[in-house]
Amino acid sequence: MRALVKLHTLGRVPRRWGLDLERSATHPSLARRIQAIRETAGIEPAGLASPTVVASRTPGTFAILEADRILWLDGVPAETPLDVTTLRERAASYRAGRYSELVDLRVKAGIVGGPTLVATERAGRSQTMPLRDADVAAAQAALDVVDLKLARAPATRPTLVLLGRALSALLMLLGVSTDVHLSPIIAGLIGFIRPSRAALAMVGAVAAGGVVVGVERVRAFGWSHLGALTYGWVQLAALAGLCAVGGVALWLTFRRRRGELESRVDVFLPVAGLGVVMIAIWAVLLRRAPMEFGAVVLAMTVRAQPDTWLAPLGIAAALFTIRHRAARLCGVAALAASFLLYAVGAGWLGGWLLAR
Repeated sequence: MRALVKLHTLGRVPRRWGLDLERSATHPSLARRIQAIRETAGIEPAGLASPTVVASRTPGTFAILEADRILWLDGVPAETPLDVTTLRERAASYRAGRYSELVDLRVKAGIVGGPTLVATERAGRSQTMPLRDADVAAAQAALDVVDLKLARAPATRPTLVLLGRALSALLMLLGVSTDVHLSPIIAGLIGFIRPSRAALAMVGAVAAGGVVVGVERVRAFGWSHLGALTYGWVQLAALAGLCAVGGVALWLTFRRRRGELESRVDVFLPVAGLGVVMIAIWAVLLRRAPMEFGAVVLAMTVRAQPDTWLAPLGIAAALFTIRHRAARLCGVAALAASFLLYAVGAGWLGGWLLAR
């Protein structure tokens, strides 16, 4: 253990890594190595001799690292003595978490904003606190002792990750073959880079929407003349591939454990990616549309550009994977918008719109 510590110090390698980096790395972090060596040798990790109090850059917010748990205190009055008992008694609220229930506890050096103390629970919930620069050394010294008591993060199953990336790559390829370009490319690219539950749900939903678009294009061309053309067989093969991609991606979404490869970036990327697509498409369409943007123009625009309703469909699928009431409500709104736009493009609401 001493040799590993010296090697990491000389190489300027951090002792603790983030969950995403540790899952994708070929070797564990120094903290995990020491933890495994102690477990193999039967050596109990030592506890803190005394609690360590670190202050936040936000006034009235503190964190206390004790022997077996961490306390998060809010609403501490100004000029309160830095005594554990006094801080806890005068705090407006505090929350405690045992180290055995945490899979990540470290100081994160942000690009902007300064250092941040980050803690992640088994269920995937995170707690952050911006640290004062003067308290970083004390926090790191305490973490060198308590990080050996952290729980192990759920192992990522490489087979499911590779399968998710393969499905995302197929979505990009098959989407182009069915004349739907932007949404499948963006969804497939995000799913290939970070195959999280939200990204896989988005891939499955966009693939299912691509099947609907492909069937409509084939019906407009005519089923009876389709088999006589090579292009027709390509379209049918692409539709079959999209069906398989959508079905497997949605199945894979439910197979993934909640909290596995789920971070704020994993949720933000799918929603932000298709959100940018949706905003860009509508900005271009409204700019090119005539001054009187009526029902007929709207129906023709949506029918010619399936991305107008495919993007909100993928956003809704990604939001439904988040265990938060506000996210689910936003997902319902996005799904309703997608359905209404599709109904307008398909002509279901054409008479009703023309009457108004």
